[in-house]
Amino acid sequence: MLLDPHFPPSHHGELCEAAGLELEPAQSEQLSAAHRQRDRRMRELVQTAYEYRCAFCG
Repeated sequence: MLLDPHFPPSHHGELCEAAGLELEPAQSEQLSAAHRQRDRRMRELVQTAYEYRCAFCG
């Protein structure tokens, strides 16, 4: 109830871990599926596109 209105689902697991909480089973299953589908090259592609600089402040 607290996470959904304030944070994207991709951050739920990390936030719960930092707070020492566990996700409900349905949420953790969805989170696991989302992580498996993410392209592992995405970080490198984004960093290369922005020439390893912050997209907001340069």
